[in-house]
Amino acid sequence: MAEKEYRITLVNDTGGGEESKSTATNVFNDGAKDENKNKSIFSKMAAVKYAANVADRVITSNINMVSLRTGHEALQQRLHTHYGYAKKGISFVTSVVQGAMVAGAPGALINGALNIGNELVNLAIRQNEISVARQQESITQYLNQIRIGANSGRIGKN
Repeated sequence: MAEKEYRITLVNDTGGGEESKSTATNVFNDGAKDENKNKSIFSKMAAVKYAANVADRVITSNINMVSLRTGHEALQQRLHTHYGYAKKGISFVTSVVQGAMVAGAPGALINGALNIGNELVNLAIRQNEISVARQQESITQYLNQIRIGANSGRIGKN
């Protein structure tokens, strides 16, 4: 086989008159800076997650005590509902911020979309549970009516 020799020549046609030289460096970036940055991000996220878990338990405990202290069960249920909505909002914001910290704007969008998708799945599951409970209640009422004779006439016929 014939040996071929290739040459690359760079020509500066800008008319500057002065030659510019490019230099190559043998600097190897092994990603150590990025790894340290990621460790810092994840350690901060873990600390925030732990603090949020403790705060969640304290707040939930205080909400659970409202009925015992005041006797207002409706107030306790409203507080549970509002706190649930607040937790969902905080969860969404947290996931978007985490995505932004790790992967920038695309990570924030992806984490936000995943969080919304997760909430939609939870909503669909809860809707299914409610539907099955309603069906069960309807069947139970119908069977109770049969037992007490509410579905029959005076002579025992339907």
